[in-house]
Amino acid sequence: MGSMNTGCKKFVDVGQPKNQLLSSEVFADSTDASGAVVGIYISAISGTLSINSGGQTLYPGLSADELVPTGNSTSIIQFYNNNILTDNNSNNGLWVAAYNYIYAANACLEGISNSSGISNTAKIKISAEARYIRGYEYFALLNIYGGVPLVTGTDYKTTDLLPRSSVSEIYNEIIADLQFAELNLGTNTGSNDRPNSLTASAVLAKVYLYLAKYNEALAEASKVISSNNYALEMNLNNVFLAGSSEIIWQFDLPFNKYNWEGQTFVPSSSKAVPKYVLTGDLYNSFESGDQRLANWTKTNLVATKSYTYPFKYKNNALSVLVSENYVLIRLAELYLIRAEAEINTGDLNGGMNDINLIRNRAGLSGIPTTTSVAALAAVQNERRHELFCEGGNRWFDLKRWNMATSILSVEKTTWNANAQLYPIPIYQINTNAALIQNPGY
Repeated sequence: MGSMNTGCKKFVDVGQPKNQLLSSEVFADSTDASGAVVGIYISAISGTLSINSGGQTLYPGLSADELVPTGNSTSIIQFYNNNILTDNNSNNGLWVAAYNYIYAANACLEGISNSSGISNTAKIKISAEARYIRGYEYFALLNIYGGVPLVTGTDYKTTDLLPRSSVSEIYNEIIADLQFAELNLGTNTGSNDRPNSLTASAVLAKVYLYLAKYNEALAEASKVISSNNYALEMNLNNVFLAGSSEIIWQFDLPFNKYNWEGQTFVPSSSKAVPKYVLTGDLYNSFESGDQRLANWTKTNLVATKSYTYPFKYKNNALSVLVSENYVLIRLAELYLIRAEAEINTGDLNGGMNDINLIRNRAGLSGIPTTTSVAALAAVQNERRHELFCEGGNRWFDLKRWNMATSILSVEKTTWNANAQLYPIPIYQINTNAALIQNPGY
């Protein structure tokens, strides 16, 4: 047992696993095994600004054309300048956190499989949840680093010397994990803080969209939309509240805990300079009357200078009851996934109808259906404004649309095309000679 812990540390430098996941007692029955999975969510939201708690919004937001830092942190400026050094601790933190959760999911899968006290039915369902988590983490890693080591077990003799798998190999594992989850999680968990079958469908829709498998993306997104389990919040200020009908999956925050994005983006007072502000290009790109600009951003006037910052999450303090959790997937994104898939499969009317649902909710008039080129431009524009400063969507979109260089070379004098992948952290390469660095680092 001890050697497994050491091996985990050697591979991703995470220290001791948090929830004693390797103890057979944890998997004595289904309640405890389910609790071990919940422990992964708790560790994800309880740590610092990281891959599942704001880091995937902040760092890619800086790398793209969304955010500008107002401070002089060298580490942060590296993301903004698209010149991340291999020893950047924040970058290493993204990698370590993701592999920490993958390791925990793998430990759960092994513990459940080896348990004699859990029924087969419970084994399948809890395993489906662990595989959902693993698939979700690999999707994030893939879009940040490209191909990464594909770890599906906890034996350090195997894991700490794994080379990088190809992007297609990782995608195959993500799809297999999510399909297993979709098939075995059931359609109703009673809340949106645990994934169900439709949560897996939602992430699958996104994965298929990224792979340009538009028919599959359309089918998965339609499953979620037509289930009627979720509904768009017509008041934009309710979208990110804990009880929002739009949320497909969220992490519950502990009592009296702030949301990391709220704490990061919302300044301490109306007279304080925010740490991060919207780029002028993003701010100016909102149409007149777009209620997302009015409700999801806020401006502080400090010494006659305006600073506009993200305001999707509004709470930045510890001293209030939890009114906001942390949203990972919501229904508006599924409409936009379906719209893009519809346009790419020739259903321009369907695509524009879905786009216009989101536009109308934002207080904007609908756009008439014209050409496929105009429709694709419309969905790209809508994704930019609906999903700004949210989960790295803009950064990932620019890359998958092959628009990163054309857009960001205009926005930034420091842009170089190799920056589309973050560097593999040097700390990981130093402990695993099989890891090959990304080009340009």
